[in-house]
Amino acid sequence: MIQRKLGTLLFNEGDVAGFLYLVEKGVVQEQKSLADGRRVITAFRYPGELVGLALEHLHGCAAEAATDVRLRCFSRQKLLERIEPPSELHQLFLSHLAQELWQAQNHLLTLARKTATERVASFLVELSDQAARRGNCATRLWIPMSRQAIADHLGLTLETVSRVFSQLRRKGTISAEQDKFLKILDLCTLQDLAGRSPNAMK
Repeated sequence: MIQRKLGTLLFNEGDVAGFLYLVEKGVVQEQKSLADGRRVITAFRYPGELVGLALEHLHGCAAEAATDVRLRCFSRQKLLERIEPPSELHQLFLSHLAQELWQAQNHLLTLARKTATERVASFLVELSDQAARRGNCATRLWIPMSRQAIADHLGLTLETVSRVFSQLRRKGTISAEQDKFLKILDLCTLQDLAGRSPNAMK
């Protein structure tokens, strides 16, 4: 069991992938650096999710603590040696791989085709889906990361993300944040904005 403070780098892009981490408390962000120095946050990993799931021997991205975190650390080599079909561990590993692939594909679609409002709505709906899968309330979202981190994740500016959140609050779609939590007040509208419905708003 290890604990890391907000902003601590767990591993860097290109580091040897010697360990795999299970998030037990807090949130970890996976990110890549662009040639011009900007960063792209590819995913936020919540409790119960794996970090550092590299298929090759090197990490394809960096991972940083988005909050104070508590992690369970596993040797990648020993874990791979234990993953034998049709074991429970093998099924869990495949499930996480499938989930990461779906998230990556959805994220690419979000960045390529959606407006700023649709991107923010998609982000909130994805958090809602994740909360439901963990057995938590799907309309009460824990959002501990900074607005800048969300902007870097969605390919938007900080000002644009703040403006969209304000618009959603004024329209009664979401509540104001309190202690890093916000409530989805109108999930159907948010899903429409995210493109989950044939009547999605543009």
